[in-house]
Amino acid sequence: MAEDNLWVQPDENSLDAILHGMNNSDGVEFDLRLTKDKRLILHHDPRDSNNRFLEEYESDELDNNLIFLDELLEKSEFTDPWVNQAKIACIELKAPHPKSRIGGGWFRNEACVGHMKEMIQLVNENISEFDIPKTCKVIYSFEPLTMKAARAFGDEHDFAQLMPHLRQWGTTTVQRMMGTPSFISHSLPRLVERHRAKGSPLLPCASTYLFGLRRHLTLGRTISLTPASIEKLNLSRKGYPIYIWPAYLKIEHTLQKSGITTLTDNLDPNLYTLPGGDARWVKPATQPLSPEQKIELELAPIEMHKELIDELRRNVTPWHELTPSQRREHLSTWRKNWYWEKSLDELFDLADSNKLPWEAIRMVGHRGAGKKHSP
Repeated sequence: MAEDNLWVQPDENSLDAILHGMNNSDGVEFDLRLTKDKRLILHHDPRDSNNRFLEEYESDELDNNLIFLDELLEKSEFTDPWVNQAKIACIELKAPHPKSRIGGGWFRNEACVGHMKEMIQLVNENISEFDIPKTCKVIYSFEPLTMKAARAFGDEHDFAQLMPHLRQWGTTTVQRMMGTPSFISHSLPRLVERHRAKGSPLLPCASTYLFGLRRHLTLGRTISLTPASIEKLNLSRKGYPIYIWPAYLKIEHTLQKSGITTLTDNLDPNLYTLPGGDARWVKPATQPLSPEQKIELELAPIEMHKELIDELRRNVTPWHELTPSQRREHLSTWRKNWYWEKSLDELFDLADSNKLPWEAIRMVGHRGAGKKHSP
């Protein structure tokens, strides 16, 4: 249920979208590409509005409405929550389209590895002046060669591969067809073990591993969103973080209750009630509710959602303002609810006013305020 005052969703990866997502959720996800003159630009698609590959052009030759990472980092509305309020940034690195003259073409050779190394190094240089907690940033990509490039940087950053492996070219249908072998080869529990063994801090993966009929195609034990299936998953992963995209509104509440981080495409601040009738809370990590407040929200009738949520938004203390004992209490509750493996002392040592452990369940704005979908 939304209010009458219409919210206009900003363009994905735009400054307005990123700032909105940082303010209205636990953090943001955004895409980066590398221009010819070695600047990182926030852009998802391989081509710009003039049908040009971004990697082949100087930054001043591209559309004026695009934003660069160095420009974003000049905005305290973005950097202050990231540095001081335990917000997270999930940074997706985009490899060049094979038809471009950059990155090794269709065979993705060492030229692509070199390109991805350049991108990682430039991320380093851009954010080096900010004291960003390690658990507040992750770099990931669909391109497997990114993980090879990441080895050159040791443990300076945490890296992960998006699953399934989708090629960054072709129509959505072609991408899904090409990604089918990757999707089929691992069930969700197998992906968890694979990413854990590689040292990735989390598993970023498509909602199709959990939701819909396609999940039955994967090899190994499949997972559904039923309580019994989620219970088995949580017992086996022991707190290992799963980040699901896209987190459709109809499954958002179930994912959060299951201890899974959601990347949402809808951060309408006037959306108080989800399609299933559940009240919506968009900052489960950085403005955490107490068990009593969660129950109150669960039991509230739909017509009371707006009033109650507005009151909670005003009065619930954000994570960065909690006392150490209050943070420890939240960690203890989360650990028990979702069978986290680490001890409470270990989790508390990994947390502070400006950071949360990786295990924390967040809501993240996909491409800032969400990917725009066609009507």
